[in-house]
Amino acid sequence: MSDEEKQISLFDVKPDWEEHWNGMPEYSHKDLSPKFQIIVSFENYEDVQKFAKLVDQRLTPKTQSIWYPEVEIGRYANKRYTDES
Repeated sequence: MSDEEKQISLFDVKPDWEEHWNGMPEYSHKDLSPKFQIIVSFENYEDVQKFAKLVDQRLTPKTQSIWYPEVEIGRYANKRYTDES
């Protein structure tokens, strides 16, 4: 971006979140998204059950996706981290 394209700031103001995050530990996590996905189609529910047996996982009419091999999916939306005060 050239100097001409840069927007000139009217005020030199720090973001308001910085004071609250000062001294907090760095947060990092590994990428847990799948590396490969395929769509498998079935002609009937009997074929679904045969596939479930083959991959050793429970599949129901409401099942939208599975991991193979099966993994426990962590839930973090209901967690809260606080200090001792």
